[in-house]
Amino acid sequence: MSKLEIIGRSSQTTHIWVKEASDELKWKDERRVFLALRAVLHALRDRLTIEEAVHLGAQLPTLIRGTYYDGWRPKRNPVRDSTRYGFLGEIQATFAKTHDPHVDSIHIARAIFRLLNKKVSAGEITDVLCTLPEAVRDLWPDLPKKRKSIVGAEPVKSKREFKEHPVEELIHAAADEGRAVLGLEQTLEALNCGWAWQIMCTAGETLSGCECPQCAGLFPVGCNSCKYCGSSLVFLTDLTERIRLRAAERGVKLECVSGKSANALDEVGGIGGFLKTTRAAKVGLE
Repeated sequence: MSKLEIIGRSSQTTHIWVKEASDELKWKDERRVFLALRAVLHALRDRLTIEEAVHLGAQLPTLIRGTYYDGWRPKRNPVRDSTRYGFLGEIQATFAKTHDPHVDSIHIARAIFRLLNKKVSAGEITDVLCTLPEAVRDLWPDLPKKRKSIVGAEPVKSKREFKEHPVEELIHAAADEGRAVLGLEQTLEALNCGWAWQIMCTAGETLSGCECPQCAGLFPVGCNSCKYCGSSLVFLTDLTERIRLRAAERGVKLECVSGKSANALDEVGGIGGFLKTTRAAKVGLE
């Protein structure tokens, strides 16, 4: 069946939104397109004030509006996690249990933002951007030129820079409610268990460690047996390369950093990772 079961054929506007979202994402599977739309709208909604969330919802097609409000618990203040990685992590987590969890959350976010640029009034988009945390706002593509000139509207900058380097954000995220992990042991456990969606390590550093020949779990030096299946471990002289391969297999982004960022990362273990959900950080990692 090529169309979403929940969308009736009479809902032409909703079909148009899904089709245009499909074009932006360059995906053919409409179920995954709708899931991407839902994930971004939920992450966006929870970072807006109640008033602004309602204003945005009013401009969505009826069926998409219902999905937008699904599970919403209005709060006076938006969610505390105002970081770029927290926003992207929520999108990543949405796809974690699908048949293909390996998605590019930045691509998904920007594709849906481009759709909103076309479908939602420029004034409302401007209000949304003024409400969003700066780190999330940086992901938003520029508005079309013909829609930028709005009387009384506050201009949106076309070029923005992060105030905080991703390594600094990783360190802060690890200290804030377990949104990330630091150090080789915890990072490997997050990778083994499928909790990490992005890993950062120091460029040029070769780590050594161990691997389980049965379940392929990775461990730091000093471990003798696999904590998952009990098998004896095999020593690896180049654990870094194995981490790179395992990350590629599981769709986990791996970024090697250098310079001052590498120095900061070295001080906390030389490696760390952002987690898909805060809850994942509380299972065996505290």
